[in-house]
Amino acid sequence: VLAECPDCAKKRQSMRRMRASGLGDAITKYTFVNFEIRETWQAMIRDRVGDFAEADEGWLYMGGQPGAGKTHLCTAASVRLMHRGKSVRYMLWTDIATRLKGLKLDDEEYQDLINPLKSCDVLYIDDIFKQRQGMQPSQADVALAFEIINARYIRRDSRTIISGEMTTDQIIDLDEALGSRIIERSRGHIIDIPRDKSKNWRMRMSEFC
Repeated sequence: VLAECPDCAKKRQSMRRMRASGLGDAITKYTFVNFEIRETWQAMIRDRVGDFAEADEGWLYMGGQPGAGKTHLCTAASVRLMHRGKSVRYMLWTDIATRLKGLKLDDEEYQDLINPLKSCDVLYIDDIFKQRQGMQPSQADVALAFEIINARYIRRDSRTIISGEMTTDQIIDLDEALGSRIIERSRGHIIDIPRDKSKNWRMRMSEFC
């Protein structure tokens, strides 16, 4: 009688979840271990995201200063949740939102694309409402975000990870119904990083080369 090794089976399932997530090479590149810490605030946000990844419920919102490590840490949290047995879907806002808005007249394809975002265990929305400099999200953007967020808000067991350049206060100003849902479900796991170019690690990397 042949029996599958439980540990090996778990590893294979984890790898399948990772391949299906859409995160690609970021899975190995963006981890908690290789998140570079040079200042106290970086250790603080890493630890807070780590706490979220070990929790059994709740959402995570990371907003504010570009280049501060939001994508790195949100990806690390996603990978940790995959290792814990959750199915994760990655949604790059500028890509998927554009595709969804273009499918509004094709309901079948629209539902095929949006339904997995509503129903997966963990959804990671990267760079929500990302726009060209000086532009604001359109009403179509807000309506799409609300459709996805509200569907996940209703499901009490859903986990949602959101990163973006807007703080939660700015999302509330944009649309109170949307922002209040994000804040309610992310309570305890909201990280708004104030605008401060010294926290943009992409710009500062040359200082350490």
